[in-house]
Amino acid sequence: VDTWLGYFLQKMEQMDLMKNTVIVLISDHGHLLGENGRIGKPPAGLYPELTDLVFFIQVPGQRPKVIDSFVYDHDYFPTVFSLLGEPIPPQAEGNNLWDLVEGKKHVFHNYMTSIHKTWICVIDNRHRLISRTTGKEPRLYDLERDPACAQNIADKNPEIVQRMFALAVKDAGGEIPIYPDPRPW
Repeated sequence: VDTWLGYFLQKMEQMDLMKNTVIVLISDHGHLLGENGRIGKPPAGLYPELTDLVFFIQVPGQRPKVIDSFVYDHDYFPTVFSLLGEPIPPQAEGNNLWDLVEGKKHVFHNYMTSIHKTWICVIDNRHRLISRTTGKEPRLYDLERDPACAQNIADKNPEIVQRMFALAVKDAGGEIPIYPDPRPW
């Protein structure tokens, strides 16, 4: 991917298109390659290697800037419309992330939630919670001390588990959907 993206960007330069083209790159989810004893995209494997996406925007005349903030993929749509000078459609969910770049906002989200089949993940600036959608089998990680998510501290911190699970319930509208586990084992 790196090679072909490089060829693409080289061609953009050769064609003198970089000075008037907005480039948005968004990746799909990752795959676990043995991290935390898992391979592929297992529902219980909602670790950074699986959930963190690559996202960048190159805008002519804008100096490179790193924004360290939680963003959702549905924030991309209103951002691109705004950059193109188009009105953001009223049905668009999400935020115009360019407000972060321009310093009009410093944060849109204090945490993030995601669900993959029968598992949820909740991340804030300090912790990552991975658990069943029922709240069972929680795995809690201290991201400051353990960014690789190797040490489960859920048993020692039930109040943090409960607080973070409540965020997932809130984001789900009051109740997390419970889907039958296709592999109950």
